[in-house]
Amino acid sequence: MQRDHIKFYLNGELQVVKGADAFLTLSDYLRYKKFLTGTKVVCAEGDCGACTILKAHPKPGAQEKVSFASINSCIGLVAQMDSSFLLTVEGLNNSEQEHPVQTCMIKSNGSQCGYCTPGFVMAMAAMFERTKDIDERITKNYLTGNLCRCTGYQPIIDASLEVAASPAAKNLFGQFSKKYLSKKVLTELRAWQKEDISIEHDNKTFYSPSSLKSFFKKTRNFRVLGATTDLGVLNNKGRIELLSLISLQHIPELYEIKVVDGRVRVGARVTLSELRRFLEKKTQIRLAEFFDLFASPQIKNVATLAGNVANASPIADTPPFLLALNATQTLISSKGSRNCSLEDFYLSYKKTLLKPNEIIGSIEFDLPAPTDFIKFYKTSQRKDLDISTVNMALYVSRSSKKPTVRLALGGVADKPLRLKSFEKLYKKEPNNIDGLIQAVQSEIQPLSDLRGSQGYRRVLIENILRSFLRDVQTT
Repeated sequence: MQRDHIKFYLNGELQVVKGADAFLTLSDYLRYKKFLTGTKVVCAEGDCGACTILKAHPKPGAQEKVSFASINSCIGLVAQMDSSFLLTVEGLNNSEQEHPVQTCMIKSNGSQCGYCTPGFVMAMAAMFERTKDIDERITKNYLTGNLCRCTGYQPIIDASLEVAASPAAKNLFGQFSKKYLSKKVLTELRAWQKEDISIEHDNKTFYSPSSLKSFFKKTRNFRVLGATTDLGVLNNKGRIELLSLISLQHIPELYEIKVVDGRVRVGARVTLSELRRFLEKKTQIRLAEFFDLFASPQIKNVATLAGNVANASPIADTPPFLLALNATQTLISSKGSRNCSLEDFYLSYKKTLLKPNEIIGSIEFDLPAPTDFIKFYKTSQRKDLDISTVNMALYVSRSSKKPTVRLALGGVADKPLRLKSFEKLYKKEPNNIDGLIQAVQSEIQPLSDLRGSQGYRRVLIENILRSFLRDVQTT
């Protein structure tokens, strides 16, 4: 079955969207079509959090528990909201009573101009929806995607801690899921996901297939949509126009995540937040904490590992992590599938092995043993939610007399690199720190740009590597 419209719930009301409105950014639809102006837009890049709303979206083909998570509405399209349940700041309560977060923001003087306030409220509401034990560290983690230019963050953090200490806190966990996601609603959302969607308006086309078979009937000349955390920014800034689009959002096979023979297999539609939660449960090594080094909850709740890899940026956050863990990919097309290593996947700046009408189906990487050493590092001009200047990952297996070692760097060449000369020398002379650093320096080719000069990057890499090698020896 195929339909020519988008269906989703907004603050409890069914929305049926056709034609031009399906191609609007979600924030524009909320503000200019539904007049829900509590959702603000400042950066239009997913950086400031003023546009934060909550979204619940069942996994296609699964019967798992569904919960709300925060997302940026400024970079997502209305078409991508199909089969979802959305909440804006106006929908936190259906009565005149404020949400406890709103009450405590007022009491703690957490708002001055007020422009960023709805976004902070929604980010904190998402935190209490998904987390039971709230402290200052958890609050700061959840608010990394929200910027305040006049109030200062301490009153906002104080508001969160006041809510956490109040009697109302015990009723906030899962409150929106209980209130809105009835069995009837979830059954309806899941049924919609089984329908193909095809919308055409003027020179724009949006297609959302419900299976890989349907997907490969339409891939020619279409731009593949994952989460639009990158494409949405380029579209908003006028650098590209999103015309012929095909979405992966309703293809069940792409949501798979599991461990197979000691390796983690991650489908193309698995979000970074989902991967983090999965790794927390699967390994004693603090592997999941790597994902705290980059992006915001709003971004990670929609962005995918496959999208970050396919973007092929030399300063992308996940490739060094994946290269150090011996990642491989399954590339799929209408003609079948093929496997390749991540190292071979990158050809040069923004160029990969992907052929026309071929997509990443899944990515696999090693799940380290408890005795293995693995460490990640990212440096950027600000601590949170910033593009890397340099990032690095080092893995050393201690399960045999001749350890496996992998070192990967980003920001030092036109693509993410495995440092083979370092790895070869390390196996022979693991204590030769000066020699190992020289091997790295001879293999990299950093450039100077706004984030750092070539000389700065070389000094930074040496300092990080010395720290890593000391840690290997002492742990």
